[in-house]
Amino acid sequence: MKRAAIIVLSLAAIPVLFFLCIFGAFAFSNFPFTSNVVAQASTPGGDGICVVQTFKGAEPYQVSYYARRAGGPWVWHYLAHEDDRWRSCKIEVSGDTLRIYCGTNLRETASIAAATAPPLDLQKQLPRDFSATQILAYHVSHYRR
Repeated sequence: MKRAAIIVLSLAAIPVLFFLCIFGAFAFSNFPFTSNVVAQASTPGGDGICVVQTFKGAEPYQVSYYARRAGGPWVWHYLAHEDDRWRSCKIEVSGDTLRIYCGTNLRETASIAAATAPPLDLQKQLPRDFSATQILAYHVSHYRR
């Protein structure tokens, strides 16, 4: 009788252990569960690029970048949703080409001219005088619903 009870309890523990492993992996890859400016860069000509991520809970992160020509508005661009936390991000600018890396993985290549072009949807642009902190605050208010 004791042996049967031990077997039943052991089998019942498997889903619990599985859940704990999944939760542990989620927590490890997304801690500290905060939104932040991941990277920012500017060109010698004054163009700017800002990468931000918003913690959304179970999804867990929405990652976007905003680009602007010198004196122009910031224009929103999608990078990822339901993604893990970006712990390191690098922005490379070479001529008119913009490259965004998450760690060592190239995630986006774009023309700066195209990335800074005024969007058809005016809700995809922010005022030119926004700082990286203000861009992040807008991103959090827009995507963390």
